This record gives sequence, C-alpha cells and structure tokens, in this order.
Amino acid sequence: MNLSEITIVPVKNIEKYIKNPNLLQIFSDREIKYCSKFKDSSIHFAGKLAAKKSSIKLLKKISKENYLLRDIEIINLPSGKPLVHFKNPKKNKNIKISLSISHTKDIAISLCIANV
Repeated sequence: MNLSEITIVPVKNIEKYIKNPNLLQIFSDREIKYCSKFKDSSIHFAGKLAAKKSSIKLLKKISKENYLLRDIEIINLPSGKPLVHFKNPKKNKNIKISLSISHTKDIAISLCIANV
C-alpha cells in the first residue's frame, strides 16, 4: 500500500526563519549551506520546510513515533535529487520515503510517498 502527503509552503512565510537564528535551528548545517548558496535562498528553504513537514505527516500515518522538524534532514544528491535523511536511523525502522520538491517564486510544494 502506498501512502502519500503533500505540503505547500508560501515562500514569504519562510523569510522569518531566515532572519531569526532561533527559528533557523529547524534546519541542519547541510540544509543551510545548500540553500544559502542560491541567490534567492528563501525559495530553497521553503522547499526544505515543505519536505520536512510532508515527511512528518507521512511518518505519523506509518509509525507511532513522534518526529520533529529537526529529526529529519533533506539532503540533495549531486544530481539535485532530494532525499529524506533521518538523524536517528534506529527510530525510522527502515522506512523508505520517495520525495519530490518543486517551487516557484511564491510557493514551494513537496510530495512524499512511502510503500508500506
């Protein structure tokens, strides 16, 4: 059975995260480094946030574990393909999530799919 979750994040909402170091803590150092290399980093931060949120919503359907935004890292392969990386591998119980992120200048959207 496939389960999926979609999350949309308005890009303008992410600007508060970029300006506030306390809110920026939901992102890992790798996520911050990746997003910051782009001229309009807020678009990429919005994509990462959308992916984290849709991953957590999907995980709530699969597992009784509680996940926080900081528990999940969205990394990119050299090709640009995004992957969901669990900070605590024992907690995920071998859950494999397929992930797609897209964005415009106004919104970022993420689709997560897991086969369970």
